[in-house]
Order: sequence, then C-alpha cells, then structure tokens
Amino acid sequence: MSKEREELEEKEEKEGKEEIEEVEKIEKIEELKDEKAREAIKCRLHENFLVDAGAGSGKTTCLVERMVALLASGSCEPEKMAAVTFTRKAAGELKEKFQCRLEE
Repeated sequence: MSKEREELEEKEEKEGKEEIEEVEKIEKIEELKDEKAREAIKCRLHENFLVDAGAGSGKTTCLVERMVALLASGSCEPEKMAAVTFTRKAAGELKEKFQCRLEE
C-alpha cells in the first residue's frame, strides 16, 4: 500500500472517530435535557405537563412515577386520581406498572 493511501486511511479513521465523539456529546446533552424533564414531571406535583414523546420513550414510566409521588406526598387521594391513555392496551400497561410500583 502506498504511503499516500495509508495517510488517507488514517485521516478518514481520525475524522470518523471525531464524528462519533461529536454524536456522543450531542446524545449526552439530549440525555441531560431529558433527565431534567423527567425529574420535573416527578417532582413538580402542582404543575400540569403535556408529555409529547415517541413510542418506547418512557412516558408510561414517568406517569407512574408521578402518580406514586402524588400519593406519597399526600397531594392526591387514590380515589380522586385519574389517568388517561389512548388505547386499552396502554391502559392495561399503566395499571400493571402502577400496581407493581405501589407494591414495592
């Protein structure tokens, strides 16, 4: 292999690593933003939130954590709590997760 070819490959490898590092930095920043939002949902119990996120992002888990926090803080009585989902499947998952979390 020619020296020029080796230098080109080394340069491409270095640039690839730098690009991966940049993507990882962006992902960490996004993760931090997400963590702050999740903590707000769980802790700022006297505020309303609209959570808009994709499938599998943890919306149900956040809702369950908020419901548990509301009960634990005495901010809400169980018989006055309501949670709304868009499907029966999601409602079943919410109910199951909530019950498991309460039993911990």
